[in-house]
Amino acid sequence: MAEFDSSCIGSDYAEIIVLRHGETAWNADRRIQGQLDVELNDAGRQQAALLGDRLSKEPKISLVYSSDLARAYETAQIIAARCGGLKVVTDVDLRERHLGDLQGLVFRDTAKLNPKAHQAFVSHETCQEIPGGGESRDQLHQRCTSSLQRIGNKHKGERVVVVSHGAVIETLDKQASPDGRSVRYVLNASVNIFHVYDDGKWTIKSWGDVSHLNHTGSLQSDFGRDEQSGQLVLRMLSATSPLPLTKPPQASQSAQLNVDAVRPSHPWQRHQCPSRSPIPGPISLSFYLHLNPPFRSNRIVPRLGCVGSDYAEIIVLRHGETAWNADGRIQGHLDVELNDAGRQQAAVVGDRLSKEPKISVVYSSDLARAYETAQIIAARCGGIKVVTDVDLRERHLGDLQGLVFRDTAKLNPKVHQAFVSRDSCQEIPGGGESRDQLHQRCTSSVQRIGNKHKGERVVLVSHGGFIRTLYKQASPDGRSVAKVLNTSVNIIHVYDDGKWTIKSWGDVSHLNPTGYLQSGFGGDEKSG
Repeated sequence: MAEFDSSCIGSDYAEIIVLRHGETAWNADRRIQGQLDVELNDAGRQQAALLGDRLSKEPKISLVYSSDLARAYETAQIIAARCGGLKVVTDVDLRERHLGDLQGLVFRDTAKLNPKAHQAFVSHETCQEIPGGGESRDQLHQRCTSSLQRIGNKHKGERVVVVSHGAVIETLDKQASPDGRSVRYVLNASVNIFHVYDDGKWTIKSWGDVSHLNHTGSLQSDFGRDEQSGQLVLRMLSATSPLPLTKPPQASQSAQLNVDAVRPSHPWQRHQCPSRSPIPGPISLSFYLHLNPPFRSNRIVPRLGCVGSDYAEIIVLRHGETAWNADGRIQGHLDVELNDAGRQQAAVVGDRLSKEPKISVVYSSDLARAYETAQIIAARCGGIKVVTDVDLRERHLGDLQGLVFRDTAKLNPKVHQAFVSRDSCQEIPGGGESRDQLHQRCTSSVQRIGNKHKGERVVLVSHGGFIRTLYKQASPDGRSVAKVLNTSVNIIHVYDDGKWTIKSWGDVSHLNPTGYLQSGFGGDEKSG
């Protein structure tokens, strides 16, 4: 987790630690909650306990404020108890956005089941209310920013905790953001710190920190309350001189291997056990980053730098941000360059990797956004060789490519339905790949790289849909992760017998020094 000295708080502002509630069963099912009162599930209670343990070790907290909805209030109670029995004050103004007739529906079904409410929800009009008593974004903004300012004015010179919901926190981010843009994903039990001044000025101190969850694995849910809750962005508050991009060499089609990975045994499954207990025994940490193995495994994961001779340590990175990421536009195989924020992200992750044990080679998709990311990283790591491979490309998304995702159901419903289909062999019209085809392509390429580099550490730069597929292959329960952040570090151990293990996932701690997050979309609605 990020290091900071919170004991030196100025007298002219309040340090407000804004937290999203823990996971609920509806989060896991991607069902829209809004102001319906849904309790935490056991994973959510574990998240809250871990968060409370973290906060109990930090400087003094004066008070805990919470939405009065059960999922937030129970999170607040658990945190307060872990922090020595702090008082919890409920505030109805901290509730989630009222989403009207969408509440209770699974999001992927909303356009079909209630197209009028769905269109109101995705409307660009900030004054658009949602049928069934739902709030407009303007109404939400007025309610939650007034509440936080009121709390800030009352607690100048103090640290207080506020437990709320995804849309509320997204709105607070928009208020505090230098450019007035909102972050599009708020993780369950994430730590987001604001400085609120009595003159109405807000600043963001840190954003989206979930390092406290590492000890028990990826507990964050797939879904919060709308389709944008799976998208995250990097707000670049500083600039760097971008490295020149040269045209990548034409990559030849790599041979594909038929690999059936055998997943390691795992003593718990997400929906089969009522609780998740912390990993027993010692946990290896790197010398400057928390790289706890996120899953129990039948293999012992050695410390960073001690790579076994029977596997390759593959550091899988998503490319930096592009303008299309920021716009929510589907890229697929279309060749879109990095924007300046993406180049800064690549430079920061390159600086991080340059301080870690030796990397043998950098592999990259031949698409410009990945290749430029790889070039920047390689240069920062002493001029490592970059090898392009077309098999590391993003999923081909057919006729969806070039569209803004929120418009796909309206502009091309047939293609949209093919994309959201649960049939893994469903191809996307316009030459798009099925999930089965993507799985075969990307797992074969990574297995081939792993077999070639046993005992070594290599970097692989690819794309959101690609990396989600790798996670599904390596995951003990065979489930796919929903979020792959730009330049996130995801470490996989690949064995020559086809077994894969996950060492760490979704680490973006290297981005903290440069500010917080502004892009939002990779290759599908879940890749952000």
